[in-house]
Amino acid sequence: MLNKIIQTIFSKGIISIINFLIVILTAKFTGSEGRGQMSLMYLNVTLILMINDLIGGSALVYLIPKLKARRLVLPSYSIAIISGLLLPFIFNLYLGYDFKDYLWFTFLSLTLNLSSVSNMFLNGLEKIKHNNIANILQTLTLFLVLLFMLFVKDQKNAQTYYLALLIGYSINFIYSFFQLRKDIFPIEKANFFHICKEILSYGFIVQAGNAIQLLNYRLSYYLLDHFFPVQGKQYVGVFSTGSSVAEAVWVIMNGISMVQYATLANNDNKQFAISYSIKLSKICFILTTFAVLILLLLPNTVFIYLFGQDFSEMRNVIMLISPGIVLMGFTGIYSHYFAGIGMMKISTQASLLAFAVTAICGIIFIPKYGIEGAAYTSCLSYIISSLYLIVSFKIKTKASITEQFFTFNNILKLNK
Repeated sequence: MLNKIIQTIFSKGIISIINFLIVILTAKFTGSEGRGQMSLMYLNVTLILMINDLIGGSALVYLIPKLKARRLVLPSYSIAIISGLLLPFIFNLYLGYDFKDYLWFTFLSLTLNLSSVSNMFLNGLEKIKHNNIANILQTLTLFLVLLFMLFVKDQKNAQTYYLALLIGYSINFIYSFFQLRKDIFPIEKANFFHICKEILSYGFIVQAGNAIQLLNYRLSYYLLDHFFPVQGKQYVGVFSTGSSVAEAVWVIMNGISMVQYATLANNDNKQFAISYSIKLSKICFILTTFAVLILLLLPNTVFIYLFGQDFSEMRNVIMLISPGIVLMGFTGIYSHYFAGIGMMKISTQASLLAFAVTAICGIIFIPKYGIEGAAYTSCLSYIISSLYLIVSFKIKTKASITEQFFTFNNILKLNK
């Protein structure tokens, strides 16, 4: 089990490093405004995925061990295609993309949906290794295509990033689907609507929580763009880049929680689930704190050198949101604990509370303080969400605060 965690963190670490290089390249060659355009497009595509994941999301990981994967294939992939084609059209009635960007929006949404569903099947079947490879291939492909377009074709605009992202998502889907072929074919006949209803019964709450959490993380992008019509996209570029660099340390929590969620979904021992999650949360806290401290020790000249003069405020963003980043790195394990044992509503409640903080504080702070206001808002939101999860975990598991925070015996003994 520890080997799975190490492998996953290693693969996530590789992905995080490559993503960091991608952020540097896009920032250097397109500036803060280009980064802002890319960040908003990526956010819109991810919102489509959150809606699609009501059927094709993490509920699949929970249900695959309990139902046959072959019964879940048809509804999951059908909804992925339908939502990938229909929802961008509906969203664009508000977003107002021109036809070219609308096509990018649609194709990116479709390929991300398909690759995400495939990744969920791999996780549910505990094929963690192949899921890791698929995501490394996606990120590496994105990076290589970006290098080719920037340095060979001399295409330095947001559409270059969209093309690289599209090819990366497609490679992920092709590899994942190939690895799944023996597990999902032949497809078993089942009542389509009954299966959809069953997935929704598990998936709606957790995916609603994920969608709210995404808006909680990224509502500031929309508010910056709204309150500053002239400089909005530049502000989004700076804030999104600073946030992305700081949030890169969550690769630790995300890697560990992926293994945790699959493990808990396949294990009915309640006491094991509690002790296992407490140990993992402490490991995450230690590693996340260490990673954040390294970021904070870097002088501002390093960020300006790497990203360009447009990003001179980036270090300040990282510093302001860092307390919330550390706490979320810790309590992300609790969130996945609740999801893994079927208590999705607690994570959703935490997300709703955090979203309320983001909406209220964002409307107050962002018009007055701009980028710094967005950073204050994010940090407060992360802290409130984390505190709710800590208290909820204490109430539901009877684990004391001392046990959660101050005992470190045998934290590396993770066997079932």
